[in-house]
Amino acid sequence: MLGLIVVLLAVPAWALQKDQCGNPAIKPALDAEDRIYGGSVAVPGSWPWQAQVYAGRHICGGTLISDQHVLTAAHCVWNLRPSRFSVYLGSHETTQSRESEVRAAVEEICVHPASYRTTWPGAIQDIAIIKLTRKVNMTRTIQPVCLPNHGEQLPTGSKLYVTGWGEVGGELSLSSIY
Repeated sequence: MLGLIVVLLAVPAWALQKDQCGNPAIKPALDAEDRIYGGSVAVPGSWPWQAQVYAGRHICGGTLISDQHVLTAAHCVWNLRPSRFSVYLGSHETTQSRESEVRAAVEEICVHPASYRTTWPGAIQDIAIIKLTRKVNMTRTIQPVCLPNHGEQLPTGSKLYVTGWGEVGGELSLSSIY
């Protein structure tokens, strides 16, 4: 079973303090001892910007950055038409839907021009923005993450949190890793 764990997309700790974004209604359980490998199971709804990118199955994570845009990795979306994708928001597990979950169709995908398909191996611009066909309603479990202002730098010593989809039980096999 794949569930939301604190492992994949960086979210600055200061983002949790802003009023207009990055302020989850359901507070996350934060443990300074957690690491990317191993992590900890997330409190349902506590990372409301975490998205699932689907193309017939869960293929990648993403981050809600506005009411109609999701940031993801270019290598997840570069070779398929937008109509093949959907994005799930408000999820906690990849294999079980919740009342809070919303499925959104994809209108357009914008892949960085120097991304995965043009510079692999070693793609450092492995980034894409997904435009949803409609704006999603913000709820307790669906909220955008905070993006930094142009030129903004994190203060030295800032804490960052990383979230994503990972194995939370049973034995992990290589075939179950996306």
